[in-house]
Amino acid sequence: MNHLTIPVAYQMSVAIILVSAFISATELLSIPKLYLNFVLPSTAIKNKRRTWIIIHAIQASLAFLTCIAFFNAADIYFKVLFVTLTAVTLYSYRKRQAGKDGSDQMRMLALLSYSICFLLKNEQGQLLSVFFTGGQALISYSTSGMVKLMSPHWRGGNVLAGVLSTYSYGVPKVSSFLSAHPLLEKAMCYSAIVTMLAVPVTFLLPYQAPLFIALVCIFCFHVSTAILMGLNDFLFTFPLAYPGIILLHSVIFGI
Repeated sequence: MNHLTIPVAYQMSVAIILVSAFISATELLSIPKLYLNFVLPSTAIKNKRRTWIIIHAIQASLAFLTCIAFFNAADIYFKVLFVTLTAVTLYSYRKRQAGKDGSDQMRMLALLSYSICFLLKNEQGQLLSVFFTGGQALISYSTSGMVKLMSPHWRGGNVLAGVLSTYSYGVPKVSSFLSAHPLLEKAMCYSAIVTMLAVPVTFLLPYQAPLFIALVCIFCFHVSTAILMGLNDFLFTFPLAYPGIILLHSVIFGI
């Protein structure tokens, strides 16, 4: 029997969104080079850098203040701050020239959908927003898993050592270790594919336990990529959709 109610799922999701937004903005403050247009670099670099820092300082502050308003049940203040945070995040997202990934897209979609759902009655807006993010995560995991499954490189199991040898995601010692142990690398490649596809597959089953196990496994996958590749933004972003996945599953199957 599912005990996850709409308000609880909504509260969990919003809390994770705000934590994700705060961490992302804080990280971007420390990477000012992401404002650069690497094709046609601007000559006003100093001014752009100052603007970049100000934007993300405001974004981090808004995420913090929105969190305070949310947990103090200051509904009007929370909604105004949340919409403002969404606008600033959208501005930052559009201005960034590099470094955007799936976690940025998920966070942006979540902020926009939750802001739009403020126009509806509380319970309707909460339900639609968590359903939307849950559905978006299912699509993301399905797409990513299928792309890897259809890739001869991933099926060949010779991807991770190469990725871990790059400048952006490199861990030389781990890369060398995997190169020396191709069977382990192949097992890790296949585990990534299985873990991603397990979420949409178990979602189609009329049982909660397999879905819970799949979500725990994909969360552990995000933990491992955060440790090995520095993709910690995924770890603090995609879990915002898990309450929606569980709630949507329970509604479909009447569990």
